[in-house]
Amino acid sequence: MTNDEIHTEVRAVRAAILKWPKPTLTGGQIAALIQSTAPKLDFRATVGIPTGSGALTAFIEQYLSEQLERVGMQGMDTLHRVKGRELETPSPIASPEVWRTFVSPNSKQNLVLSIPTEQLIARESAASSKEEFDIAKATTAEHDAIRAEFAKALPKQTLAGHEEELSPDAEFEAWMTALRTYAPEEIKRWGHFRRQRLSALLVARVNAAGINVALRDRVLAHVKASEAAAYESRKSGGKGAGENNPTAVASANPPANEAIGRARLLAHTAIDQLSYDELRALKIPLGALLDVVRLET
Repeated sequence: MTNDEIHTEVRAVRAAILKWPKPTLTGGQIAALIQSTAPKLDFRATVGIPTGSGALTAFIEQYLSEQLERVGMQGMDTLHRVKGRELETPSPIASPEVWRTFVSPNSKQNLVLSIPTEQLIARESAASSKEEFDIAKATTAEHDAIRAEFAKALPKQTLAGHEEELSPDAEFEAWMTALRTYAPEEIKRWGHFRRQRLSALLVARVNAAGINVALRDRVLAHVKASEAAAYESRKSGGKGAGENNPTAVASANPPANEAIGRARLLAHTAIDQLSYDELRALKIPLGALLDVVRLET
């Protein structure tokens, strides 16, 4: 298609967006709108992404950014607001992606505080206007500092004989393995400790954004809802389930914790005595292996 033909088709899509009856559209609805109003337009070819993901996002950013603004997620789909329209009353149920993005230093997503939507948004692009603020994610150094604070407060009887494995300077994966092996009763406390410290860190980030009190309170309510949604997802076995989830590791019942701890120590001792061939013959549930692989960093 020529540039003139592309712009003609894009104008038809923009006109359809202005006629859209609701203030928001999902990515799927935008794709359907393009198909129905501009069937000759190949948006993949237009942005040079013939296959794979990202083509629709790139097309929206390049050609529809004057009409649309990404405001979050609706299920697994992106949600966009038609600019100039008031959003309906924000739902108190937030996407867990905000919390997951904040606690993941290596995530490709950015956290953007949007003043028009009064929400914290997880998206690929950084803040792009005066009505948006970037909120820094938790860094690897901050994660390490939280773990060091917890490790230094471990009971002396727990550390006895295992000071090196449970040192805050140990690699995270090795440290988690040692904690599960030698102090399984501490796993739940570690999960709560880590969550509280990260939550306080995110709250401090929002407070430092310099927004008015009313907006800050609404954003913080959204943050708390996202945090709760992330942990509820883990409990129900959704994305992130088992990733350092204290409720998936230790029961809330202290006697049960003690029994589980003794059983794990016994199993660890027995495994240490096995030959290579005997280790290969062990039958281990796939879920247990996946939980180990997916430990958070």
